[in-house]
Amino acid sequence: MPYKKIIKELNSETFNQIILNKQEPSVIVFGAEWSGKSEMVLSMIAQFSKNNSTKVRFYRIYADKETELCASLGINIFPSIVFYKKGNIEEIVQGLLSSNKLEAKLQEYYLAKAS
Repeated sequence: MPYKKIIKELNSETFNQIILNKQEPSVIVFGAEWSGKSEMVLSMIAQFSKNNSTKVRFYRIYADKETELCASLGINIFPSIVFYKKGNIEEIVQGLLSSNKLEAKLQEYYLAKAS
């Protein structure tokens, strides 16, 4: 998949190191490799990343590999998109979004609030 170079995979250990201990704005897609909807969201985010200059980091976590992490965050619908800033959750969006709604969310959190 072309998004795999742009959207890095995390596990529980790297999640704690990269997301909770860093100040960088991040987007994590929780999904499943077998889920067409998860793949669609990842492709849309990769396209957004290519088209926008941003300091946001994009990641993916596969629920079937990280069940405890998903449960700890209350994520049980896939795909779910979690928006982080300064190690804190800004919002969790569950389910498939249209590309326009997803782009609007990304712009709201990471382009309009660049400060």
